[in-house]
Amino acid sequence: MNSPPAAASLFTACRRLFDCLDKLSAPVETVCPLPTEKLGQGYGFILYRTEVRGPRETQNVRIQEPRDRAYIYKNNELLGVQYRNDKEPAVSTDIPAEGAILSVLVENMGRVNYGAYLKDPKGVTEGIGFGWNFIYHWQTYPLPLDDLSAVDFIEQKPVFDSTPLLLRAEIDIDECCDTFVKLPGFKKGMIFINGRALSRYWEVGPQRSAYLPAPFLKKGKNELIVLELEGFDEASVILDGEPDLG
Repeated sequence: MNSPPAAASLFTACRRLFDCLDKLSAPVETVCPLPTEKLGQGYGFILYRTEVRGPRETQNVRIQEPRDRAYIYKNNELLGVQYRNDKEPAVSTDIPAEGAILSVLVENMGRVNYGAYLKDPKGVTEGIGFGWNFIYHWQTYPLPLDDLSAVDFIEQKPVFDSTPLLLRAEIDIDECCDTFVKLPGFKKGMIFINGRALSRYWEVGPQRSAYLPAPFLKKGKNELIVLELEGFDEASVILDGEPDLG
């Protein structure tokens, strides 16, 4: 089957992930943050959220044993990112007198499943602290992202404003062929096509494209959704018959 020529499409609708949590998950109230497996979740993301009382002077936000990549937000503003191999806390912040909402979004980046990491629970596996004090009483949102059909997208030009963003494009296909998805200017996230999780992507490379097999497509309109975690330059996607392997 011949590969199609490269064709670009614009993302024409979007929705902030934190604004549609009720469409994707039901919160679980816990005293301490629990790993995903304790909540019956095996893959995807998990969000921990709590209100921290103030005022408090600037302290480190300490996440013990995040698995694997934790995005830390205060009042929906990104403070920083902590990876499981980081030896020191990723961020420090203060808490104003009126308090603040602390959110930690953790990405499951896959399991090793051998040797010392045969058991590799995901999410926050120990605790989250402000300074040297643990924080208790969390709302936890399991986010396997296995069904995005309930997301109420807004038809508008996508703009990234610190929190994760879902973007949607509709792509017309005349012939279903094997192709590759390219997201120039995007940084890190996931790709979904017609309700299926297709691939992760990350600007660090080396691979710059995601293989999209023909059976995932259909003649006519196809829905492509991207979850972008860190931002983008231009809200467009390219389907190309040639891969970019870096």
